[in-house]
Amino acid sequence: NNNSNSAAADDDAGNVDEQILTEERVQAIVSPHSLLLLQCEVPHLVNLRLARAARNLDIPVIVDVGGEDRTMERDLLQCCDYLVPNETELDRLAKSYQDDVGGDDYQDGMTEQIMEDIQAQIGPSLHLPSILKSVATLQSNGASNVLVTLGSRGSILVKKKPAFVSSR
Repeated sequence: NNNSNSAAADDDAGNVDEQILTEERVQAIVSPHSLLLLQCEVPHLVNLRLARAARNLDIPVIVDVGGEDRTMERDLLQCCDYLVPNETELDRLAKSYQDDVGGDDYQDGMTEQIMEDIQAQIGPSLHLPSILKSVATLQSNGASNVLVTLGSRGSILVKKKPAFVSSR
């Protein structure tokens, strides 16, 4: 079906299922919920259709980047209220946008003391400026809030502007 208002879901074998997601069906799936959590294992077109519907209904969209090792198209990135990568996924995604608008203003609004405090919380094995530069690259390409998970070292939430929150 070449209808631009439909998306097909993949089954476990990667084959396209014959069930078509009409615009009405997508709205019916999304509208009863107060939050939409997407995963990268789901085909891009399905995630995008669901994310756009949620956006139109003012329902927050969270995308867990884990799963398949693939790039994220800018159109989905722009629909995310919260993007949740781990350190490796963050680096991979940022590199996929490295030739585009880059994150040169990653320290915008942060004092040296704030940087030192966060670095102390996450430990010396992680380089905070590298993490923030990767986040800024994603944000300059459409991401809003990015929650970088750091395993046992906690996580870092970088909001679009200008607040930064670090937790353990």
